[in-house]
Amino acid sequence: MEEYPVIIIGAGIGGLTTAAYLSKIGIPSALIEKTSFAGGRCSTRVISGSPYEIGALYLGGGVFDRLRTIFNVKVPSLKIRCGVKINGRLVSFPVGLKTALELTACHVSLPEMLGMRYRSRLLSKPTTFETYKSVGEVFDFLTENAVLRKFLHSTAGLSGVRPYRLPANYLYSKSPLARYRSQNPEYVIGGNGEIPRLLLQIALKGSHIFYDTEVKKITVKDGHADAVETTRGMLKGNLVVSNAGLRKTILGLVENECFPFDYRNRVKGLGETLRVVNIFLTFSHAFKFPKGFSVFLMPYDVDQEFLTLDSGAFPLNSMYVLQVPSNVEPASRQDHRATLQFYYPRGDVAPGSLDNQVKHILQEGLEDLFKGLSGAVTGYVVYDPTRYEKEFGFAPYVFGVSPDLQYARFPVETPIDNLFCVGDSVEPDGPCVPQAMESGLECARMIARRLGVKTPGI
Repeated sequence: MEEYPVIIIGAGIGGLTTAAYLSKIGIPSALIEKTSFAGGRCSTRVISGSPYEIGALYLGGGVFDRLRTIFNVKVPSLKIRCGVKINGRLVSFPVGLKTALELTACHVSLPEMLGMRYRSRLLSKPTTFETYKSVGEVFDFLTENAVLRKFLHSTAGLSGVRPYRLPANYLYSKSPLARYRSQNPEYVIGGNGEIPRLLLQIALKGSHIFYDTEVKKITVKDGHADAVETTRGMLKGNLVVSNAGLRKTILGLVENECFPFDYRNRVKGLGETLRVVNIFLTFSHAFKFPKGFSVFLMPYDVDQEFLTLDSGAFPLNSMYVLQVPSNVEPASRQDHRATLQFYYPRGDVAPGSLDNQVKHILQEGLEDLFKGLSGAVTGYVVYDPTRYEKEFGFAPYVFGVSPDLQYARFPVETPIDNLFCVGDSVEPDGPCVPQAMESGLECARMIARRLGVKTPGI
């Protein structure tokens, strides 16, 4: 039986970050990845001959700061703008003078903008989040202006959770994830897949990765995770880290009796966020998107949309996000390629409803964003959640566990003292890639402390 100081299940961003930092401080590990690719939902894949993002469509600039300061890695990136279509006009971020001019064109007055900015100072005070429990309530406090509220609700809608069910502390400006600056988006030249590639490169200096290897079971002996049973055989580890998701790890990979009853029941009660439909498109290069923009969000009634999706049906008009990386790439001369994502309802969906919704989005939906855009489509392929999971090996969620007002994220450490979980199901609170990266760094710090190794740079 092969033996490693640390075994890491899953080469998503959480697992890769853990492995990379452990490698940096001289602790070897074995990475076990069930697919042929590293990166999970932070990946770039070739579809119909062109590269597309299959998960995260943009990253906050803080991700690149962390890679540079902790791993001494510089990721080539471009600062981009993200536009939200409101009342027939784009309102964009990062927030600045351009945003103010766009809001003025939507008939938002300067006093209304300054009032919201003034009240936003309270996002740095913990007492604010004792008064307001949901993101939606905080937005309602920040402004009464309908345009400003729609702008705020639309950006929150990217989480896959109704703003009034999303915990308010996601907005805390002094949280560990605030440093990731999600409202200052950047585009990775070459695609998001460059980030896992670079993390893996660091990890492999002191670790090994097993691709196309599925974990069947984590064996526990005398209260310790003793070994990992895989399709390649058994691997023994002194410490085990799972990036397979909290629910799958606790409920699927470890025997029931290994955890306290209350802990298992809490995990069992966790909800899942809505799944996402991906459409990978090409547009004629002759179509001119606004300069400097890479991401566009087309919202309708955000709050009502989530209520409709939770009831098992598509809304009349689906909110969607469209990423067009070719619009900001240097010297791009080919047709634009784009990833379009929208939410899939819970439960059983009526036959034919997905096809109808795709048709509606590609016609009326694209025209709502830009006149003439639907006619510029030169090709597309649809990945519903089933096809996505079958081909990529994981489900198309924004979060593995749904954020909720009644739910506090679980610690990285589990009741089994040498078993840890990383990724989007555990602490700290926050969105996808930044949260997974931060959980991986926290896990690496814990492991280093266990082994008596110093951890500079976290």
